[in-house]
Amino acid sequence: MFFVSSYSTTEKLRLLSNYQDSDCSLGVFADYHEVRTANMTKWIKQFSLQDWQD
Repeated sequence: MFFVSSYSTTEKLRLLSNYQDSDCSLGVFADYHEVRTANMTKWIKQFSLQDWQD
């Protein structure tokens, strides 16, 4: 399986938005889009914390 080593903020937000709109579990969504589940989990935490700090 191929994974991108670095994602732009725009790509991260697009993936998270698409995940939020999907009915898939995080693991299934990540596998389908060839993204590591751990990365998606980290981004969710990162952007959630950012909302609280702004």
